[in-house]
Amino acid sequence: MSRKFLFASLLLSLVFSASANAVKIFEWNDPVQGNYPPECSAARTYGTGGGGYGLTYSYDEYTVNCPGHPSVIVSRYQLWQGYQYTCDIYTDTAGYSMSWNNCNNWRVYD
Repeated sequence: MSRKFLFASLLLSLVFSASANAVKIFEWNDPVQGNYPPECSAARTYGTGGGGYGLTYSYDEYTVNCPGHPSVIVSRYQLWQGYQYTCDIYTDTAGYSMSWNNCNNWRVYD
């Protein structure tokens, strides 16, 4: 095997093992429990939006605070264009990641 192949395999295994060990620290708008866990807080701290001919967008930022973690800034971008709708949720807080079911139910991972 080539060194490049071995290096790529090692790199991929490290990436997958790191993501497999991610721990959920917060969930926004859980269908059963609401914002969870209760010792965390989250608030919309910024919002804007607009639109024009056949296009509407909104951008919101939320600050999530959980004991033992730094404040995590979550960004949510929604776009409606004609009959198409897209949603993107992300964080730029180093060491944290996101997942979501829809734009109103998302999770923060450490």
